[in-house]
Amino acid sequence: MSNKITAVIVDDEGQARESLRRLLQFISDSVEVVDEVATIMDAAQSIETNNPDVVFLDIQLDGQLSFELFEVYPDLENKLVVFVTAHDHYAIRAIKLSAFDYILKPVDLDELSDCVKRLNEKLEDNFKPKFDALKSNLHKVEKVAVASRTGIEYVPISDLLFLEASGMYTVFHLQERQVVASKPVKEFEQMLPETFFRSHRGYLVNMKLVEEAKGQELKLVNGQSIPIARSKMNEFKSKWK
Repeated sequence: MSNKITAVIVDDEGQARESLRRLLQFISDSVEVVDEVATIMDAAQSIETNNPDVVFLDIQLDGQLSFELFEVYPDLENKLVVFVTAHDHYAIRAIKLSAFDYILKPVDLDELSDCVKRLNEKLEDNFKPKFDALKSNLHKVEKVAVASRTGIEYVPISDLLFLEASGMYTVFHLQERQVVASKPVKEFEQMLPETFFRSHRGYLVNMKLVEEAKGQELKLVNGQSIPIARSKMNEFKSKWK
């Protein structure tokens, strides 16, 4: 198989995430860890964004059981999930969720190596063509998954006026409401189409919904105005409309 296996590691212990990543790198260069996260909500958003081939999932995450991720993000059932945990008494439940593998901590190198080998075989035979097709169509995505305090919300891009940085959070300003995401604004910049422009350090604006550009402000279709850096105005006008 010419393409690498893309993986997301979900574990609330930073040392455990790093250890697993290093083991995977040692075993084979066929596995690329595209993200490492610590919570269920961050996992759901990362999987939606990165579309990994496999998810290495710890079971106990900061007082929660990661089985809840299957409820928050139902499409996880279509992914290859490898549970990596110190608790063997969850194995039956994991099997019922069609887990690809169940590895106990501390991770045994031979066991993990065997898992990676079988992942390669599985993806080569069946899964990889489907994932490649999905990845090639990322530019057609019409919604962005936002992990908020109430769960995962799918925000329609066409309704999104601008994103505003608020510390380690991001406020999504839509036509008639706001959604607060538990990620900094820079995390969303690569997820959004080229119609979004960073007008200022803390703002990403949907150029399709800008009505007027004047001075150091952009007036939006709903009457709101947001700042634009003077150094950004010429670049903005060259891309706008």
